[in-house]
Amino acid sequence: HEEVVTCHRFGSVGAPWEFNLRDLMRWSSLMEQYGIITEPWRFLNTIYWNRFRTALDRGRLVALAREVFQDPHISDKISIRCITSPTQLVCGTALLQRGNLSTQHNGIRLLSTHANHFEAAISAIRMNWLLIVNGSQGSGKSAFVHSLASVLGQQLEEVTLAGTSDTSDLIGCFEQTSMDRSGRVLIGILLDVVKSGFACASAYDFSLQKR
Repeated sequence: HEEVVTCHRFGSVGAPWEFNLRDLMRWSSLMEQYGIITEPWRFLNTIYWNRFRTALDRGRLVALAREVFQDPHISDKISIRCITSPTQLVCGTALLQRGNLSTQHNGIRLLSTHANHFEAAISAIRMNWLLIVNGSQGSGKSAFVHSLASVLGQQLEEVTLAGTSDTSDLIGCFEQTSMDRSGRVLIGILLDVVKSGFACASAYDFSLQKR
C-alpha cells in the first residue's frame, strides 16, 4: 500500500489502487483452504501479481516480496506450471476438479504464458470470488475464458452487453404482482371450465332425448 498508493513508486498503469483488509482476508483464506500456512508467498500471484498491468510493475512487486520475505529465490519459487489429468487441473497452488471432458473444444490449449492467470482464475472460482478479466480490445480476454472453460470441461454461458446494459440484463428483474388479481384470474378460468363442461353436458343430454 505504501509503495503503490502512498509513494507512487510503481503501479501507475491501472491506478487508482486499493489494498485493504479484504486482500489479507483472502490471502489467509487461501492459506487455510490449501493448507499452506508457513509459505504465504505462494499466493502472491493470485492476490497481487495479476492485478498489475505491466511486466515492470510485476517485477517491482516480486522485488518487494523478495525483500519482505527475505528470500532471494522467491521469483523462481512462484513460477507457475499447469498440470492436467482426466479429473483435475492444477496450476501452481490452485486445484480444481474437471467436469465433462466431452465439452472440450479442439485446438484450445493451456498456454504457458497464461499459467499465472489460470492460477488466479482457478483460485477465484474455487473460492466463489468475483473474477474480472481486464485488458484492451483484442488482447485475448475471450480466448482466455474459452480456454479455461474448455480445459475444465465446463459449458460456458455468454451474455452480450452494451453501454446501455444494466443489472437487469444479468440477473433479471421482478414484476410487482397482486394476489387479488391472481385470484380473480384463477376464478375466471375455473368458471370458464365449469361453463364449458355444463354446455357439453347439456348438448349430450339433448342428443339423447332426440333419440
